[in-house]
Order: sequence, then C-alpha cells, then structure tokens
Amino acid sequence: MYYHTAMRWLVLLAMLLLVPAKAEARSERVKFTLTEIWQRDWVDEVAADWRSERFFEGIDWQLGTVSRGDGEIMTGGFTVIHPYQVQPFSLRHCYVLAAFDLLPRGYLLVAIRDPEYYWPDYSVSDGVVDPLELVWYDESWSEDSHTLLDMPAGIYPDDFLLSPDRRTMLAITHPLDRDGDLAGQGQRMLAIDLRSGETDDVWLPEVDGYGNLPPEWWPVRMQWGRNNTLQVQAGPELRIYHMRWE
Repeated sequence: MYYHTAMRWLVLLAMLLLVPAKAEARSERVKFTLTEIWQRDWVDEVAADWRSERFFEGIDWQLGTVSRGDGEIMTGGFTVIHPYQVQPFSLRHCYVLAAFDLLPRGYLLVAIRDPEYYWPDYSVSDGVVDPLELVWYDESWSEDSHTLLDMPAGIYPDDFLLSPDRRTMLAITHPLDRDGDLAGQGQRMLAIDLRSGETDDVWLPEVDGYGNLPPEWWPVRMQWGRNNTLQVQAGPELRIYHMRWE
C-alpha cells in the first residue's frame, strides 16, 4: 500500500516538473547579439503615428488603412482589403497597425476596432476606447477569433514582428513626452503572447539590473532591419544586432 502511494506521488511530482519545460518549449524567445557598431546618425526616425496611411501586401492580398479626424482612432478608421482575383471589401471603424500571412492559410491583423461594431458581447457601459487587438481570419477573410492585447498605459506599440513559430510577436514601443505627444526617442521592445495577449519587456544585453540602457545611449531609437536584424541609435552610434529565435 505504501509502495503504491509513494509511486503515485513520484509520478505526480514528475508531471509537475515537466510542465514548465513543455510550456517553455511551446514558444520561442529572441536573443540579440551585437554584430556591428557604426559612428553615424539615425537615418530614418520613426514615430508611431496611428493616424497615418498605411499599406501592407501579402502573398495574395493588399491592404490599405487610415484613420481620419481628431477623435477616437477606432471610429475614424477605415480599411480596404483586396484579395487577388476577388472583389475588395472594406472594414469601417477599423485601423490596422500590422498584417501577416499565416501559412499554409489564414491571416493575422493587429487592429484598433470599434467594439460596438465588432464585439458581439460588447456593452457601451464597458467604455472601451481604441482597444488594440489581434484578429485572426481564415483563408476567405472571415474572422475566426480575436484577442485583446494587455498593453501598458502611456506607450504606443508599433513596428510589429512575428516570430517563426507564430506564437510570439515583438513590438517597438513609442512613449509619450511631457505634453502627451509621441516622443521620437526612448523606444523599447515588448514581446506579445499571441495566445493570451499578455506582454512582457524584451531587453538588450546591455541593460542594467533595472532594465535601463546606458544613459549615454540617449535618445535610443530602434527599428527592424533586413536579414533578421535590429538597428538601435545609441547616442552617436548606430548599433546592429542579430536576432535569433530559440
């Protein structure tokens, strides 16, 4: 009797020990390695303008989006999607920040949509304004599901990058200045779990124990480069990092 009880506890303990390892294996993490340092100024300062016209193109589709007016982005948003060899269609009260192919089929949008038009269980009393969400579509551009992103207040994520396993997304965040306007400096990175919508900070190797980069790096501006790289303006230096998902 005692033998069987002990064996059951050992099996349960082994299962509990295996859970973190399996959970960790389900999602890739990104590692940054410094490869080059150039003494040069930033050549393309980018701010997260959530009202600008944007254009995306995939394997068999094109998408254009814009948000007009001075009110809520979601109510001023207008998006046109044109699948090749199919009539284009529009999404009113919708503004798109990023769009991806999900091979072998389907699509993923990072969108700001008016919940009153797109959420079946939405109540006006919820008071949701400009929610940032992930929206999945099937191969015929019919919505499958959506996930609300849990974004920290006071920052504007943009410049989204999808991981090879399509379980994680990286975003460069753009903070606000003292006047409440978008700042062109002090950018950071966030990792977004596509299953839960939860976010977590992503650090470069040079951060200190509090997540701060060296003060001489200011203004700290970032953008994704070609061939799986990240470009960081660190003071007078342009630092190039190679990204490896593991």
